[in-house]
Amino acid sequence: MSPNPDKIIEHQPDEKCVNCGKVHANESNHIVGKRQVIDIPVIKASVIEHQIYQTTCTCGYVSTGNFTADVTAPVQYGNNLISLVAYLSSRQYVPYARLAELIRSITNISMSEGTIFNLLNRAANIFLPVYEGIKEEILKATSVGGDESGIKVKKDNYWAWTWHTHQ
Repeated sequence: MSPNPDKIIEHQPDEKCVNCGKVHANESNHIVGKRQVIDIPVIKASVIEHQIYQTTCTCGYVSTGNFTADVTAPVQYGNNLISLVAYLSSRQYVPYARLAELIRSITNISMSEGTIFNLLNRAANIFLPVYEGIKEEILKATSVGGDESGIKVKKDNYWAWTWHTHQ
């Protein structure tokens, strides 16, 4: 049981005693049992609209607000959704078509397989410096271990290579 539940629902006895009909004295109330229900919240996409404003100075100059650097398109997907797609694809190996179906069924967001491909490419580019850093550390290591494993992708055979060091 969790020592710190997110919500507590108290189930008090009836106001009157079912045996004699007298009103209960609240001072005698005490907890005699607990049960916990563990659940997840309903997943609902959050849409955040960014609006830029424009104003005209009395001198005639027009000033316009700016979108933040991370808001680059009229409609785009946020980092949490991109992270979920990347995790489900790269760690859980969910194929693009099933991934699109899964995202639609749990979030009500429709995205094509092409969109998923583009999101994964964007995520890969974000992590490219991390990848390069790991590669540099492997190249500097005094010893490197490797593994080659066969995998199937749509009935085709491929190889996956992994490298590791003692660090």
